[in-house]
Amino acid sequence: MNSSRTVNPQWCQSRTYAVSRGPKAPLRPPPRAPKAESRPDMFDINKITTRTFEEPIRAIGGFFDELKPEECHVYASKFADAIKNGADPYNAKLSGENDIPLEILHEVAALLWLARPTAATHAFSTAMWASASEAGYHISTVSLGRCLMMSGGWGKLQGLKRVEDRFRQIVSEGKDQNALTAEGESFYKAGRYEAAVRILKRALSLNDFDFDWRDDCQMCLGQSYLKLGRTAEARQVFEALGGARIPDADAELARMLRKTNPDAARQRMYSAAIGGRRDMFSQLAELELEQEAQVTDSESKKDHQRWAMEWFRLADPSVKF
Repeated sequence: MNSSRTVNPQWCQSRTYAVSRGPKAPLRPPPRAPKAESRPDMFDINKITTRTFEEPIRAIGGFFDELKPEECHVYASKFADAIKNGADPYNAKLSGENDIPLEILHEVAALLWLARPTAATHAFSTAMWASASEAGYHISTVSLGRCLMMSGGWGKLQGLKRVEDRFRQIVSEGKDQNALTAEGESFYKAGRYEAAVRILKRALSLNDFDFDWRDDCQMCLGQSYLKLGRTAEARQVFEALGGARIPDADAELARMLRKTNPDAARQRMYSAAIGGRRDMFSQLAELELEQEAQVTDSESKKDHQRWAMEWFRLADPSVKF
């Protein structure tokens, strides 16, 4: 695998070392948390095909350019065979014909997490990360810990308790910025905004360039400031992220600027929209209609109406541009 590549999809960390990144891949919401212990039929390789891997590989734009869908399916098949032969899904010892390098096991798990969500993709990705974690692959521990917390799966499977304990140990040591970010996000999700601010600021204070989730950390910090009514601090964070073309930050800035500076808000909405926040096209349309209601000459009204119609058209997910 190319050791210089990294991918930063929400909730999974691809490599230890962060490098400059392009636009983020389209994200999917977390799958529902598992309700029971794993069953053998959850690891039916017939429910995973090469097409399962094609979409996430294409979406992340070449980060795994040396890992082909066919190869991913071979590795998934090896993992399924190990389970079929009696291996613990969450602590599979892969050797012999079923040997998979830990880096590849981690990355195949990441692709399955980003794939179209099914019970099989969720089961395989979780088990692969857990097995890599059990084998000492640090970033699999951090990635799976984050995913479990954000999907509501934390504490639901006894087989994952060792992974969760390792993640908690990493957080308690206070040295891993990515783990601290995941913990801060969980505090935010739980409504513990002061605690989120403290731990996210701690993550950002560490002078370590191996910080794949820096943008996510700053985004969550800004949102926590907003929840606490600390608007000026939130805006400062979002403006820094907006300068780095982070769509969610542009969307937040657009919301903050809409009443006081519609022109600046429009630009932020557009930047967010072309960056992947398609809901911002609807916001652009609504802004045009608001301005149409404020003008009196017919030509200006028609111009705002035309733009509103175009923005509404682009808001349609079926429209390609």
